[in-house]
Amino acid sequence: MKISVLKKLLSFIMSIVLVFSLAVISSAKIVILDSWLPFDVWTGSGTASVTLGDNYMTGDIQEYVKAEDFSELISRHPDIAVTENDYTVSTVDGVTVITLNEAYLKTLKDDAYYFFAEFNDAQIPVVLYVVTEKVTVNTVLEFRDWSWNEEGDPMAVFSSFGSDVFFSPVLFESVSYKGEKLDSSFYSVNSFAGAVSLSVSKDFLRTLPSGTHYFEAEFLNAGGIMLKIDIPPVYTLGDYNGDGKVSAADARDVLRAAAKLENTVESKIFIADIDTDGRLTAGDARRILRVGAKVETLNVITVELGKNEVFETPVMTNNGMYQWVCDMPENSKLVCEKSDNIPNSDPFLVGGGTQRFTFSSEHAGVYTARFKYVVGWESDSTPTDEIFYIITVK
Repeated sequence: MKISVLKKLLSFIMSIVLVFSLAVISSAKIVILDSWLPFDVWTGSGTASVTLGDNYMTGDIQEYVKAEDFSELISRHPDIAVTENDYTVSTVDGVTVITLNEAYLKTLKDDAYYFFAEFNDAQIPVVLYVVTEKVTVNTVLEFRDWSWNEEGDPMAVFSSFGSDVFFSPVLFESVSYKGEKLDSSFYSVNSFAGAVSLSVSKDFLRTLPSGTHYFEAEFLNAGGIMLKIDIPPVYTLGDYNGDGKVSAADARDVLRAAAKLENTVESKIFIADIDTDGRLTAGDARRILRVGAKVETLNVITVELGKNEVFETPVMTNNGMYQWVCDMPENSKLVCEKSDNIPNSDPFLVGGGTQRFTFSSEHAGVYTARFKYVVGWESDSTPTDEIFYIITVK
């Protein structure tokens, strides 16, 4: 009975090792579990070879994959046979090279073919990609998260599942933007859960203007794959003309709009409505001029929300006389609510304490909110401090 229990325990331990090891000893043979070593891509003529003993997969087990210890190449496809006459095995510069003959390769159609290279003490999985023609894939893929938020490198995924095209990093050729191939330093290509992932660097994306952009990916076997990414606009409070900075030119345009000397751009009111009364005034122009001249700075926080998603501000502290007030245009579709005030423990600080505010909206758009730190019973008094929020609701 004890021997039976011990055997079961050993069997369980071995199953754990088989799952989590890159290479394991099974029946005195090293078995690679997690990857496939690629042959040269065969494109219609010549031979295709794979080298064992000097790469990421077999470099540490070179002594087990010597040509003199090779036994056979086994096809993983029940309807695709391979015999010893279809390949040669040799030693080149101290490593083992398996070469598939051209005559055998010409019997294969475009596809991915998987084999086991069997040695006396090792089993190495190898893959052959046959590509004799390129197909045009008329599709558009979106990056994940396709609305880029500048926090990372967005990724597009190419999956062979449910597709007539098979994808592999080995088959990747290039990615282009506006007809120009990107330098390889601007992107990376990797395997991803049995598929291929392409990530474009945030450093390159930061050079692009806001809006929707398309990239084109090319593989040896597939082209015309468009990749879509949306770069949201970067709003700067006071930048009415949208040139990326706050200047006297913005103040002039706002003043002219306030004086009805030129049409107001309704979609840009929020970016120049500093006093958040829903319209452009000479007061807005005056403060924009001060900001442009570096006489004054605005404390601005930007937030992105989904429809009906709620954003909660950090805790805001009031004292006995002053309190924070949320100020927005009367017609704003943004909802700003405040929590109950949590009083100070000091009974002599009447009206003090802390509270939070929340934002939400069921309408997509860009909104501004202004927090004013004012005398509690004089909400229209000059604030001693201000915090501005620019909230984009998608």
